[in-house]
Amino acid sequence: MTLNPRFVLFVVLIAPVFASCNRKAGSFSAAFANFNPQSEFSRLGYSTERTPQNSGVRNDVQMYGWHSWSGTLSLPTGTNGCDVVAAVIYRTLTNSLKGGALDELTRVQRTPGMPLHGMLRYNQNNIHGDVFVWLIPDSQETNISYAILLREEPLRK
Repeated sequence: MTLNPRFVLFVVLIAPVFASCNRKAGSFSAAFANFNPQSEFSRLGYSTERTPQNSGVRNDVQMYGWHSWSGTLSLPTGTNGCDVVAAVIYRTLTNSLKGGALDELTRVQRTPGMPLHGMLRYNQNNIHGDVFVWLIPDSQETNISYAILLREEPLRK
Protein backbone atom coordinates (compact mmCIF):
# COMPACT_ATOMS: atom_id res chain seq x y z
CA MET A 1 0.00 0.00 0.00
CA THR A 2 1.40 3.40 -0.97
CA LEU A 3 0.35 6.65 0.61
CA ASN A 4 -0.75 9.56 -1.48
CA PRO A 5 1.94 12.30 -1.18
CA ARG A 6 -0.79 14.96 -0.86
CA PHE A 7 -2.31 13.09 2.09
CA VAL A 8 1.09 12.88 3.78
CA LEU A 9 1.67 16.59 3.18
CA PHE A 10 -1.78 17.37 4.57
CA VAL A 11 -1.13 15.32 7.70
CA VAL A 12 2.31 16.86 8.24
CA LEU A 13 1.14 20.45 7.78
CA ILE A 14 -2.42 20.44 9.15
CA ALA A 15 -2.35 17.90 11.99
CA PRO A 16 -0.26 20.15 14.29
CA VAL A 17 -2.86 22.91 13.83
CA PHE A 18 -5.69 20.63 15.00
CA ALA A 19 -3.59 19.28 17.83
CA SER A 20 -2.83 22.80 19.09
CA CYS A 21 -6.57 23.57 19.36
CA ASN A 22 -6.86 21.23 22.33
CA ARG A 23 -3.58 22.22 23.95
CA LYS A 24 -3.56 24.54 26.92
CA ALA A 25 -1.90 27.79 25.86
CA GLY A 26 -0.47 28.58 29.29
CA SER A 27 -1.62 28.80 32.86
CA PHE A 28 -3.50 31.30 34.93
CA SER A 29 -1.87 33.03 37.88
CA ALA A 30 -1.93 31.55 41.36
CA ALA A 31 -4.44 34.27 42.28
CA PHE A 32 -6.99 32.92 39.80
CA ALA A 33 -7.11 29.64 41.69
CA ASN A 34 -6.39 30.83 45.25
CA PHE A 35 -7.73 34.37 45.74
CA ASN A 36 -10.88 34.14 47.84
CA PRO A 37 -11.65 37.31 49.78
CA GLN A 38 -14.87 35.90 51.26
CA SER A 39 -13.00 33.07 52.97
CA GLU A 40 -10.58 35.59 54.44
CA PHE A 41 -13.45 37.79 55.65
CA SER A 42 -14.95 34.78 57.47
CA ARG A 43 -11.57 33.76 58.90
CA LEU A 44 -11.17 37.25 60.38
CA GLY A 45 -14.57 37.09 62.05
CA TYR A 46 -16.43 39.40 59.69
CA SER A 47 -20.06 38.41 59.42
CA THR A 48 -20.70 37.99 55.73
CA GLU A 49 -23.94 37.98 53.79
CA ARG A 50 -22.98 36.72 50.36
CA THR A 51 -24.97 37.04 47.21
CA PRO A 52 -26.52 33.70 46.24
CA GLN A 53 -24.18 33.04 43.32
CA ASN A 54 -20.72 34.38 42.67
CA SER A 55 -19.86 34.24 39.00
CA GLY A 56 -16.88 33.41 36.90
CA VAL A 57 -15.66 32.38 33.47
CA ARG A 58 -12.51 30.52 32.48
CA ASN A 59 -11.39 30.15 28.87
CA ASP A 60 -8.29 27.93 28.73
CA VAL A 61 -7.83 28.35 24.99
CA GLN A 62 -7.70 32.15 24.99
CA MET A 63 -6.32 32.28 28.55
CA TYR A 64 -9.01 34.70 29.67
CA GLY A 65 -11.02 34.45 32.83
CA TRP A 66 -12.76 36.29 35.63
CA HIS A 67 -14.33 35.73 39.05
CA SER A 68 -16.62 37.99 41.04
CA TRP A 69 -17.66 38.17 44.66
CA SER A 70 -20.25 40.41 46.29
CA GLY A 71 -22.14 40.72 49.52
CA THR A 72 -22.30 42.67 52.76
CA LEU A 73 -19.88 42.60 55.70
CA SER A 74 -20.66 43.33 59.32
CA LEU A 75 -17.37 44.11 60.99
CA PRO A 76 -16.58 43.08 64.58
CA THR A 77 -16.78 45.72 67.30
CA GLY A 78 -13.64 47.85 67.28
CA THR A 79 -12.93 47.02 63.65
CA ASN A 80 -14.50 49.39 61.22
CA GLY A 81 -13.70 51.08 58.00
CA CYS A 82 -13.39 50.49 54.32
CA ASP A 83 -9.66 51.08 54.69
CA VAL A 84 -9.34 47.97 56.87
CA VAL A 85 -11.36 45.85 54.40
CA ALA A 86 -9.31 47.18 51.46
CA ALA A 87 -6.09 46.20 53.28
CA VAL A 88 -7.48 42.68 53.85
CA ILE A 89 -8.29 42.35 50.13
CA TYR A 90 -4.80 43.56 49.15
CA ARG A 91 -3.10 41.19 51.61
CA THR A 92 -5.27 38.26 50.47
CA LEU A 93 -4.30 38.92 46.85
CA THR A 94 -0.56 39.25 47.52
CA ASN A 95 -0.61 36.12 49.70
CA SER A 96 -2.33 34.15 46.93
CA LEU A 97 0.19 35.45 44.38
CA LYS A 98 3.13 34.91 46.74
CA GLY A 99 4.28 38.29 45.47
CA GLY A 100 3.35 41.90 45.09
CA ALA A 101 0.70 43.81 43.21
CA LEU A 102 0.43 47.41 42.08
CA ASP A 103 -1.78 48.99 44.74
CA GLU A 104 -4.32 51.52 43.51
CA LEU A 105 -6.78 50.60 46.27
CA THR A 106 -5.39 51.10 49.77
CA ARG A 107 -3.54 54.32 48.94
CA VAL A 108 -6.65 56.19 47.80
CA GLN A 109 -7.56 59.30 49.81
CA ARG A 110 -11.24 59.43 50.75
CA THR A 111 -13.71 60.86 53.23
CA PRO A 112 -14.87 58.39 55.94
CA GLY A 113 -18.42 57.20 55.34
CA MET A 114 -18.02 57.58 51.57
CA PRO A 115 -17.49 54.65 49.15
CA LEU A 116 -14.02 53.39 48.41
CA HIS A 117 -13.15 51.97 45.03
CA GLY A 118 -9.89 51.10 43.40
CA MET A 119 -7.83 48.50 41.62
CA LEU A 120 -4.99 46.07 42.24
CA ARG A 121 -2.85 45.00 39.27
CA TYR A 122 -0.35 42.19 38.80
CA ASN A 123 1.57 40.14 36.23
CA GLN A 124 2.38 36.46 36.74
CA ASN A 125 3.06 33.52 34.35
CA ASN A 126 2.68 35.80 31.31
CA ILE A 127 -0.79 36.71 32.57
CA HIS A 128 -1.98 40.22 33.47
CA GLY A 129 -4.54 40.49 36.23
CA ASP A 130 -6.73 43.28 37.57
CA VAL A 131 -8.79 43.19 40.75
CA PHE A 132 -11.48 45.87 40.81
CA VAL A 133 -12.96 46.63 44.23
CA TRP A 134 -16.01 48.64 45.27
CA LEU A 135 -16.74 49.13 48.99
CA ILE A 136 -19.91 50.98 50.01
CA PRO A 137 -20.19 51.59 53.76
CA ASP A 138 -22.95 52.73 56.07
CA SER A 139 -22.32 56.03 57.86
CA GLN A 140 -20.42 54.31 60.72
CA GLU A 141 -18.48 52.00 58.38
CA THR A 142 -19.45 48.94 60.40
CA ASN A 143 -21.55 47.44 57.59
CA ILE A 144 -19.96 47.47 54.16
CA SER A 145 -21.40 46.24 50.88
CA TYR A 146 -18.74 45.01 48.50
CA ALA A 147 -18.24 43.95 44.90
CA ILE A 148 -14.93 42.47 43.79
CA LEU A 149 -14.00 41.48 40.25
CA LEU A 150 -10.80 39.62 39.36
CA ARG A 151 -10.04 39.34 35.63
CA GLU A 152 -7.03 37.88 33.85
CA GLU A 153 -5.83 37.88 30.27
CA PRO A 154 -2.56 37.18 28.45
CA LEU A 155 0.16 39.72 29.16
CA ARG A 156 0.53 42.10 26.23
CA LYS A 157 4.09 42.38 25.11
